[in-house]
Amino acid sequence: MSRKKPTRRRVRYQDPLETRFSGAVTDFCRLVEEYESFGNDGKAWLHRVGSIMQTLEQQIQPLMPYGTAEAEYSMLQDLEGRFALYQRLKSFLGPFDDYWSEGDLEAGDGLKTGSLADDITDVYFDLKRGLNLYREGPGQEASALSLWVFSYRIHWEQHLRDATKQLFEFRIAS
Repeated sequence: MSRKKPTRRRVRYQDPLETRFSGAVTDFCRLVEEYESFGNDGKAWLHRVGSIMQTLEQQIQPLMPYGTAEAEYSMLQDLEGRFALYQRLKSFLGPFDDYWSEGDLEAGDGLKTGSLADDITDVYFDLKRGLNLYREGPGQEASALSLWVFSYRIHWEQHLRDATKQLFEFRIAS
């Protein structure tokens, strides 16, 4: 009787910073996908979103040097999905959605153009795209990290900061 030799699996070293960030991304995406589980309590959901957004901001900073200067990125590939999620979140958040942006104050026209639904949707889609790439397995983690860092620099950083600032103001007012 011949015995088979055990095969060795190649294990990729997981950087602890990368692992923590991908965990925070997973938590954020799950929270956005499961917003309906909060019933009509948009405020409680926003509290959780704000907490995870702060974690994302803290955890991406040490990863910035590891991202490439450019990555394949386009918002056009999922516009319909973005718009559908934006509409659902806008309806769910109701009076908590709109806020005064810095540009609104300068314009002085009395219109609020800041939207938490918009901010959260854009952050979600940028993070989810990288998460899907990350989950493809060995060899894709570096590509996912580059995408997260690149898209942060050019797009979701401002959405994250605007939303975090607004959510902080909500907490103070509560």
